[in-house]
Order: sequence, then structure tokens, then C-alpha cells
Amino acid sequence: MRFQPKTDAQIEEERAKALGVWPIGVYDFEVSGAVDEISSKGNEMITLTLFVYNRDGERKTIKDYLLESIAYKLRHAAASCGLTAQYDRGELQATDFNGRSGRLRLGIEKDTSGGGYPDKNKVQDYEKAAPVASRPASARKPVPAGAGSDLDDSIPFGPCWQ
Repeated sequence: MRFQPKTDAQIEEERAKALGVWPIGVYDFEVSGAVDEISSKGNEMITLTLFVYNRDGERKTIKDYLLESIAYKLRHAAASCGLTAQYDRGELQATDFNGRSGRLRLGIEKDTSGGGYPDKNKVQDYEKAAPVASRPASARKPVPAGAGSDLDDSIPFGPCWQ
């Protein structure tokens, strides 16, 4: 049998692509929505809806949950979004995150319940970096009409980053 040998990284990238998940790495994000909520254990939390962008400008929507009990992630999310002053005061509201951008470390969550759920991407942590808005417009491709249920495709003009 003849074949093209591949590294473990290449095999993992192909596997992730086949499962519809992006490879582990650092990605740009924008907060498209944020809500103050109460967790199932009764703790205050902020639920973020994130638009995550890969190098080709493709977008994926991911939810993340910020809680005081995951202190490193809460602090790093605030720093990545330019909200260090609010964090240092001990007061963050969901509305503080709306429209903010930064960089995050994306991981892959595997099903541990044995229920046969597919692998999915999850936010492992946030990084302090230049906001997405500072990237050149050519680095992001617009999302085509009808490509996602999270857009109102009836707006008669193009994305603001063009």
C-alpha cells in the first residue's frame, strides 16, 4: 500500500475538520451577545455568545460561561476585552462585554458521558491581545447571506468591516 505519511498534528487537524470542529489554537473573537444569568448551582454568571474567526475569516458561534469559581477565565476574559478596570473593582456586567473583541484559546471538548455526542469546540481561556477590529479588513471574509441563523440577512448593506 502506498500513502502519504502525515504527522500527528496533520491527522488531528483532518479529524477535527471531519467532525466540524476547528483545531486547537488561538483565534480572534467578537462578543455578539452577553447575558447576566444564574448558574444551575445558583451562582451569578455571564453567558457570552462569541463569534470566533479562523485565519480564513470563517466564523463559528460559540457560547462561553464566566463564573467567579473559574477565576482565571473571568480575569482573562475581562483583560482580553479591555475591561480590567471593571474587573479590578469587582463589578462586571454582561453589558460591559457586548461588542468587545479579543483573542481566545480554543480547545476541543470530547464526550465523556458515553452518550455518543460529537466533539465540539470550547473556550479554554482568553488572551490579552490586540482587538479583532485592529486587524486589516482583508483578513476577514464577510459571511454569505443565509450562512447562519445568527444574522439578519435582510439588511440591505454589507458588513461594517468592508
